[in-house]
Amino acid sequence: MQIMEREVFLVVDGNDPKENKEKCPVCLEEFCSGEYIGKLHSCEHKFHFDCIKQWLMHRNLCPVCRRTALERRNDQSVVYVFE
Repeated sequence: MQIMEREVFLVVDGNDPKENKEKCPVCLEEFCSGEYIGKLHSCEHKFHFDCIKQWLMHRNLCPVCRRTALERRNDQSVVYVFE
């Protein structure tokens, strides 16, 4: 089961890249065009891919809204596979 999508962050045409203020909630650094970002399926929040990968290795929660990233069933361990 996939819990997030890996996307490339792109500045939308017509926007000045210098005006882009969207930041990763984990490291608080701005996203740059061409960087890989991870978007959680459970809540659609976006992060630097490496930041959210490290976060999910320690906590099964979105760092923004605290929604469970992957539901556990029958007391099973959560295993993440990152590509």
